[in-house]
Amino acid sequence: KESLYPYVTKNETQILIRIISQLYPYFQSIPVLTGRHDLDRVADIAVTEGHEKDFFWALEFSTRFFAELFYNGFLPIATRLEPFPPRSPSLASQILQIVPSLERSVTSSSGLVVLLPKLHAERCLVEDWKQVHVGKNSRKRAKKYHISFDLDIEQVMKQCVEQHGENWLYPPVQAAFRSIQKTPVELRRKKSKTKAAVDKERPPVRLHSVELWEKATGSLVAGEIGYAVGSVYTSLTGFYTKNSTGMIQMLSMAGVLRTSGYELWDLGMSLPYKIDLGAKNVPRAQFISRLRELRDRCPLKDKHDAKSTNNAGGSRNCSRAGIIHSKKKFDARWAIDSLGRPLDSCTEDDGEAITSGDSKKLAKINITKKEKSNHRKSKGKTMKKVRKAEVEVKSVSKKRPDTSDAQPVKEQDIEVHASSSTGKRPKPDLERHGKTDAKKTISKNMQQSGSSE
Repeated sequence: KESLYPYVTKNETQILIRIISQLYPYFQSIPVLTGRHDLDRVADIAVTEGHEKDFFWALEFSTRFFAELFYNGFLPIATRLEPFPPRSPSLASQILQIVPSLERSVTSSSGLVVLLPKLHAERCLVEDWKQVHVGKNSRKRAKKYHISFDLDIEQVMKQCVEQHGENWLYPPVQAAFRSIQKTPVELRRKKSKTKAAVDKERPPVRLHSVELWEKATGSLVAGEIGYAVGSVYTSLTGFYTKNSTGMIQMLSMAGVLRTSGYELWDLGMSLPYKIDLGAKNVPRAQFISRLRELRDRCPLKDKHDAKSTNNAGGSRNCSRAGIIHSKKKFDARWAIDSLGRPLDSCTEDDGEAITSGDSKKLAKINITKKEKSNHRKSKGKTMKKVRKAEVEVKSVSKKRPDTSDAQPVKEQDIEVHASSSTGKRPKPDLERHGKTDAKKTISKNMQQSGSSE
């Protein structure tokens, strides 16, 4: 049911592989893959034998082959041979005689598209969500945008092609992406080679489009294409139309992935902006090991979700309804802030409440903020009372009237002269005498001071 190449039969594809290898020396230097290859074994060989080159090549564009590539860590890069067949009339006619259905495939793609599955010698990964660096400007501007998943894959692919050119996102690749997004691919593996062996289900391989929408205009300003295998999400390609929107889209998407229980973010090839985001480069062997650890594990949000899952690979139970599968728009600022909040406090309802402006739900979300604000206000009132009491206590000190012969009398002078007459050091008691008695005491001591002098 699945063709190895659009409109080309399986036997014709085998012949075409030989023809391409003879016409293009580059394809003789890298291994060819088909649907019959065990890609797990291919990845092991690439690790153990130290495969120097990152690329393989294939002519198969079936959804199941793409899903197997995703499951084993290969990125579906592609190239186009044009013109094909070569311009030599005699050679072109010979090829078309051997592969008669090739002409239709070449015409639809403006050349022969060859898949170049890539298994990087080094992979750029975010293994800990705490590593993600959130810039102040990105977080501040995020309040102007919404984030969503799988709302408009056609527009996202179109914008990617407009910004980067077709590059590798050729029609056969786009067709495979549409098919996987519409119908996630469920892969099966055998526990053993015996006939009585029961296949163990894996989590379905899903393809996602991510969209960032401007709230004011409702326009699409950034987005990307990626895929999910178990609790691993891989970014493939993206676009942006305004400054900072690309980073806001990545950060808000990271918040949603963390909230949804994903444990590894695969960013593919290393680039400076990815390192600035917090990703790290790891060797191929380490990446393959980590991928195999997580690819059969469902992205469970917490331990309570595990109760509804019969096993780690139960594909039907694993596809829980969450933010990613809700087909709704969520506040991008909320998504970014969820990177730093406990998972128990990050829910789909919170993001939807912020987006819709539901006052009741917002009041419940912001209860912690209100408590902190009230605490600060009460603390401020208490400090004001303390300062006012201190001022009243210090009001004992007063200045005497200005005269040519007199100097201001200080509180220390009052206490010294009072102690000389009584032998004790009295303490002013404003509460008992009041302000009037305090003034009389001051004037009396001033007179005693003058007589002694």
